[in-house]
Amino acid sequence: LIALYRSSDAFVLPSRLETFGIVLVEAMAAGLPVISTNAPGCRDVVRSDHDGITVAVNDTTALANAMRRLKEDNALRTRLSAAAQTRAAQFSWDAVTNSYLTLYRELIATRVRSSASH
Repeated sequence: LIALYRSSDAFVLPSRLETFGIVLVEAMAAGLPVISTNAPGCRDVVRSDHDGITVAVNDTTALANAMRRLKEDNALRTRLSAAAQTRAAQFSWDAVTNSYLTLYRELIATRVRSSASH
């Protein structure tokens, strides 16, 4: 799958709804600049003009313009590609696991402080 991603110039996902945009994370991890919609799930992964481009759901003109923009702007493709890899790393198993552990520790500490004050 990674070889297929890497054989591409960009990744476009004009989705209306995603529970979680794992396919976006995979493409970003492979170093592809991505274009997607601001649909739920997609907007949780891609931050527009930071590590990808997002357009409104069902806006085919904006989608075409984003694809044209990415095709014609080498500097933008390079910048989004690098930022996409950095963003994808935030969704690694280690990163997600550490986030949960941090949250659990904070909740436990809050509970302990709350119990001690009663």
